[in-house]
Amino acid sequence: MTWFFRKKNTETSKLNLDTIEQIAHESNKRGKEQVLFATIKRNVSGRGEVLVGFQDKTPLDNGLVRYETKEIETQLGKGEFKFQEGKFYFYPNVDIEWHPTPKKNIHKIVSNYDFSNDSFYLEPKDYGNLQSELSKCFQEESVESVFLNGNICQLEITDLDSEKELRISEALLDYLSSFYLSPFSKPQNHQ
Repeated sequence: MTWFFRKKNTETSKLNLDTIEQIAHESNKRGKEQVLFATIKRNVSGRGEVLVGFQDKTPLDNGLVRYETKEIETQLGKGEFKFQEGKFYFYPNVDIEWHPTPKKNIHKIVSNYDFSNDSFYLEPKDYGNLQSELSKCFQEESVESVFLNGNICQLEITDLDSEKELRISEALLDYLSSFYLSPFSKPQNHQ
């Protein structure tokens, strides 16, 4: 089953018409061509919040958005900026797809975003070390084991039904759209 969160992935951030018009308005108001400046600010738990403002356009700017770093550009490249009700919003456009595996109790989930930058095998005793969205979900849904590697999340679940799949999908979408640097709430040694 495929769960779509907003839109299919794209390689560069999209701007809705209102956003483009607001950039033009700000450029006219300031008397200099402007670009959106996008960065990610992380709270204590590592959850990322996209912050957007205006900066003067430079010859190095290629387009209407400047990102604080290449890493942030990569993280935000699949999403969309929208100007609504006087504010800028960023929609990450996260996709996840459930794929069958040869083993009935193993469920492979593939995303257009990375679950982790490294490979991890986790058992229930490890779930308390994960970000809260993952920890709560895996414990409440009786996930027997988890394998994370890049954009793949593989779950061992004996009794998966459509409601459980929906709840797990929603938790994974929330986790992926939070731009955590790691699935762990505290630094971990490679497992």
